Amino acid sequence: MTIKSLNDFIVVLELTKQGKNEEADRKAMEFAVENMNIWLKEEGIAK
Repeated sequence: MTIKSLNDFIVVLELTKQGKNEEADRKAMEFAVENMNIWLKEEGIAK
């Protein structure tokens, strides 16, 4: 796990702890897409 991934995870946990479940879900999906794009670029699959 990268520092960014850990930070993203902490943000989602904090939102969930505050009872902001919908926002936490949105952020989790946003972070997942960002991380997938980073991985695809690293693997040379995407530009």
